[in-house]
Amino acid sequence: MAEFLPAHKITRKVEGNWANIPGDAGGMTYAGITYNFNPEWPGWPIIFAYQKSLGRPLRNNEEVPGVEDLVSTFYKTQKWDKLGLGKIKSQDVANIIYDLIINSGSTGVLETEQVLQNVLKAPISADRTFDQQTVNVINAQDPAKLFPAILQEREKFYGVIANVKKPYKVEPGDTVTSIIKKFSLPASEMPYATV
Repeated sequence: MAEFLPAHKITRKVEGNWANIPGDAGGMTYAGITYNFNPEWPGWPIIFAYQKSLGRPLRNNEEVPGVEDLVSTFYKTQKWDKLGLGKIKSQDVANIIYDLIINSGSTGVLETEQVLQNVLKAPISADRTFDQQTVNVINAQDPAKLFPAILQEREKFYGVIANVKKPYKVEPGDTVTSIIKKFSLPASEMPYATV
């Protein structure tokens, strides 16, 4: 069965730290955790105290000491465990689904279901519901076919987000943020997924 830490390590590496992008519906963000949608996250008081101790606003992607364990705990309980990703047999498949969901929320769930339904012809509804039935259908697939199918769908999704005329060849570990950085778009155009 898939393990959380390998999947989280890949996604966390490119998720970044502090961000406060004007127009982002999530507001302030740390490691992809949005303040407006997760104001109860216990990392916020540490972040605000650290900012106060600096006597200045935090800079884009600035790391705040003392919150990394809280980031991991948040993603493990609120995403990995809640969705049952640890019940997926293939670590590679779990890694890519986790990353897709962290970066695009319920759209990542929908895209996974659509790949299962439309590409692999699996018996599943594309209804944005990631439950035990979804895990069972994932586990019934050949990982050697499922992984590249999800990767291809993710490539299309990120190509649309990055608004590029020629799709970018997505590589394992890529996220919306890392791809946007590769295209050197201004911060105001960088999308941040809500968690």
